[in-house]
Amino acid sequence: MSDISAALANAEQIAPIPGDAEGIRSHAFKYSDMAILVTRAVQDLKIINADRDQYVAESTDTMFDKSEDVVPQLEKIQNRYEVAGSELTAFAQVLADAQADARTAVSTRDSNADDARRYQSQITDAEDAPAPKPDDDGPTPQEQINGLESAAEPHVQALRDAYTLWDEARQSVEERAGVAEDRLNEAMDADGLTDSAWDNFANWVSENAGWIQALKDILSIIATVLAVLSLFFPGLLLLAAIFAGLTLLLSVTLASTGNGSWLDVALDTVALLTLGVGAAAGGLVKGVTSALRFTRSGRAAWMAAAKPGIFARLTRPVRAAFKYGDEAAKVADDFAKALPKGMTLTGRPAYLGTGNISRVWQAGGTDGAVFRAIVNGTSHGAGGLVDDGLRGLGSFFSSTSVAMNWAGLGAFGIGWHDDLINGKDYATGPDSLVDFNVSIPGMGDIPGAVGDVAGAYGDWWKSVDGATVDGVGD
Repeated sequence: MSDISAALANAEQIAPIPGDAEGIRSHAFKYSDMAILVTRAVQDLKIINADRDQYVAESTDTMFDKSEDVVPQLEKIQNRYEVAGSELTAFAQVLADAQADARTAVSTRDSNADDARRYQSQITDAEDAPAPKPDDDGPTPQEQINGLESAAEPHVQALRDAYTLWDEARQSVEERAGVAEDRLNEAMDADGLTDSAWDNFANWVSENAGWIQALKDILSIIATVLAVLSLFFPGLLLLAAIFAGLTLLLSVTLASTGNGSWLDVALDTVALLTLGVGAAAGGLVKGVTSALRFTRSGRAAWMAAAKPGIFARLTRPVRAAFKYGDEAAKVADDFAKALPKGMTLTGRPAYLGTGNISRVWQAGGTDGAVFRAIVNGTSHGAGGLVDDGLRGLGSFFSSTSVAMNWAGLGAFGIGWHDDLINGKDYATGPDSLVDFNVSIPGMGDIPGAVGDVAGAYGDWWKSVDGATVDGVGD
């Protein structure tokens, strides 16, 4: 019984081994190719230097003097690239083999665990069964237990073998990653080349890419929530922009150091820009609403001051100026009556029902909702080319705000969809060749035909996203 429990407990630990073996192998090839190119360049420079006596010119003497300093440096760089290419190639193969073994172990576990649990339950029932009567000719409880344990043994052994296979695969990846890291460090320490401040920063980012990516995802979620809430509570817009800006900053940091994709940067840039344009459009709508209030008050006062006669026409501007205050009050009252319940032209509206929320969302924000309510529900002082122009301008700004809001949310949504599919397992450096993988379930985890389609789509998207990653350890 204890053997079954131990085998099942170990089998629960079996899981796919994360990492992009093909991506690592691709970058390893680039390093190896670069080593070959550097080697050729060194050879060419040495050949040219051997024939320097054939060239007599001040410019060529300067070139030869500099090349004598450059060749040793290139030889050191060549060794770095060669070691990086060979070590990453070896690691990629170990990772690919280990992932294949892990998939086999998962399959074996899944096909035997249920049977082992069933026998375990039956053994427990047999152990708890009452003692047989003296005249009972059937098998004793112990005989039943022995028979069940014998029947369960093939499944238990399969679970043991699966765990051993998986554990050895996992250890092989960790050990080979350690070997790769040690040899890369040895090559870098031996050549005497000093990393720049950027190299040190990039290395630090690579070593801490896991929590930086997690922090970026958290900031992205906060920015999205604040962006939506800012439609109803404009005071939150500044906070939304700050969080969106921090998200973009982390995306650029990860992408520029080879720990993230430039697709993420593009999506976060779109989200930040649309948030800013949407906010600007909303502010312009508010300005148009104020302009409408002013022009309608003036037009209503001008209409109220109309009287027949030449003298009345000459003094009409004066009478209109005196009437402006009364007409402005009437326009304001007309505006206030047109607003939905809870909305006001001063202060911030109170959202007491879903009706107001729907209006605000469809109009691209509070100011857009107020503008649309006024345009569709007021008439005092309305009319004329100026009024028509302001109404058209306000509608354009409101529609722009709506479009920007949807575009920004779409960019955030695509970013989350990207995280869900590929889990950000870029494996970007010796320390992160094994450990860096955000624990978001992949699309391929869905069972059946739907899972096959989702998995194929996930693989395609991962290739698209991976194509925008600068490289491993650049």
